[in-house]
Amino acid sequence: MTILGLETSCDDTAAAVYRDGRVLSESISTQLQHRAWGGVVPEIASRAHLQNILPVTQTTLEKAGVTFEAIEYIAVTAGPGLAGALLVGLNFARGLADGLKIPLIGINHLQAHIWAAEIGQEPIAAPFISLIVSGGHTSLIRVNSVNDYCTIGQTLDDAAGEALDKVGKLQGLSYPAGAEIEKLAEGGDAGAIELPRGMAASGDCNFSFSGLKTAARLFLERNPKYLAIPLKNDFLAALQEAVLDILVSKSLAALEQEKLSTFVLGGGVSANKRLRSKFSRRRELRLIAPQPQYCTDNGAMVAHFAYKLIQQGIEPLREITAAPDLTVERSFHTVKSG
Repeated sequence: MTILGLETSCDDTAAAVYRDGRVLSESISTQLQHRAWGGVVPEIASRAHLQNILPVTQTTLEKAGVTFEAIEYIAVTAGPGLAGALLVGLNFARGLADGLKIPLIGINHLQAHIWAAEIGQEPIAAPFISLIVSGGHTSLIRVNSVNDYCTIGQTLDDAAGEALDKVGKLQGLSYPAGAEIEKLAEGGDAGAIELPRGMAASGDCNFSFSGLKTAARLFLERNPKYLAIPLKNDFLAALQEAVLDILVSKSLAALEQEKLSTFVLGGGVSANKRLRSKFSRRRELRLIAPQPQYCTDNGAMVAHFAYKLIQQGIEPLREITAAPDLTVERSFHTVKSG
């Protein structure tokens, strides 16, 4: 079974060829032009996807030594994401599937991130708790099966990665700032500055990072010396620690609430080594994290999840529309009866 996976939900144009449980090839074109704006500009992202999607797909097929005619299924992210970006990928995939007369499977981006932790690793047995944490998402999800998801906590404002990016911009860091913050934080003292942990005592599994963002801005305005090395490293270490502490505490609360011990990470921020270390120290949970290349948006996770769905026996919806505000609970397929 050969699957072409396509991902265009934000600012990465990605494709992968996947055959019988193995990634044969993958390619990603990352849009660096957004750095000038300090965040993704939807119109620019859509135009870049239009330019990139065909060459990225062709390159991926060539690397796999596979022709278009050898593809048996096409899987494409249909939501959530930027409306224009999703439409580029979906319309390209639909045209390709129609031309080749093969099935098109619409993929929920969030569900694909959850199961990305399986790629190149052991299968994950449900039920478990998943934390999807990135520049666009921060959600805690109970996963009962490949077809059954329930959100038990989510951010009420900024995503964790978004908060890091915005405060990183105040420090003169380029977008996205997460990886650079992690690197600079290694040389800093996280205990040198006290920053708030939003909603730490809320009694639920929801997140809030807007207060931390405001506190960080006010601190820098009052203490400009922390804008320069070496104090800059202390500030970034404290910032990172505040974000990670909240992610860990809320995740542990979710595991306790749901009486589960298997915990799966997903999303760009899940590549953070400090975050993984904090979870790894917890003997009461079994941590499963994606390989680093599968943390950020990629075509392999789209194809891999489609493969799991096909194995489960699903019927793709005939009409697949772009769904920018899609929740993790909704899918673009039905389960075959019998």
